[in-house]
Amino acid sequence: MKTGLVLEGGGLRGAYTAGALAWFLNEGIEFDYNVGISSGAQHLSNYLTGDQKYLKDIAVTIGAQEFKKGLVPLLTEGTLVGYNHLFDYALKKLAPLDLAAIRANKNESEVGIFDIKAGKTIWVNTKDIDEDYKILKAASLIPIAGRPVVIDGVKYIDAGLAYMIPIERSIEKKIDKHVVITTKPRSYVRKPTGFLTNLYFAIFYNKYSELRQKIKDRSKIYYHQRDVINKLVEEKKAIEIYPTKAFNISRFGGDVTELNDLFETGFNDCELRRKEIYDFLEI
Repeated sequence: MKTGLVLEGGGLRGAYTAGALAWFLNEGIEFDYNVGISSGAQHLSNYLTGDQKYLKDIAVTIGAQEFKKGLVPLLTEGTLVGYNHLFDYALKKLAPLDLAAIRANKNESEVGIFDIKAGKTIWVNTKDIDEDYKILKAASLIPIAGRPVVIDGVKYIDAGLAYMIPIERSIEKKIDKHVVITTKPRSYVRKPTGFLTNLYFAIFYNKYSELRQKIKDRSKIYYHQRDVINKLVEEKKAIEIYPTKAFNISRFGGDVTELNDLFETGFNDCELRRKEIYDFLEI
């Protein structure tokens, strides 16, 4: 039986994912295959280091203090979110990722990045994460908030526009049982992409029809992936870990107290479902 770990994105709401992953580390539970999208890609990488403290530091301390948005990055980087500060300073200087530990991990793990020109998601093995964090930066970069990341002459962005919850990739890998960690409560409703967002992409990404179409279809894509997960849960082929309460934390905003609460909720939600998780994984 092959087990898989599937991680949704969600920006700073990924502190919930980090808390849940800390629980799995605490229990010594590993998966044959792991896949993360957007902030899920970052937290997956942190999880693969095997360091619970590092998981929390990135999700809570770095997340609250070093994730810049608004006027500061607009003046210093010319973007709405300070991706350069986060990846070129915070992750390099304050909390470097243990790439050696990731490369030594025996299980297969992937993160998704989106090739703008080709109009498709590229799955990158975490063992190939570079020392400049370009792959993780591309995996996290929302195009409306930052500039595409250029790797070997190709422009990449966050693949969350095509795989908000990358369950289909886990299925493609012939996984028998999927543990899916999502960052939104069951009451969450995804609205169709708004007029201004579509207009933005029509102006600034007018050459990339596949990208623009995926932006328009984001709501449909999300609910399709939700349907796939729900069906797998019904068939007892998946278990979904999700926030048991709502948090007033946006993708780009949250202080230390709020993010710590979200992290602890992720950990505690798993602890409350301990027997269910162990029974599902047949441990």
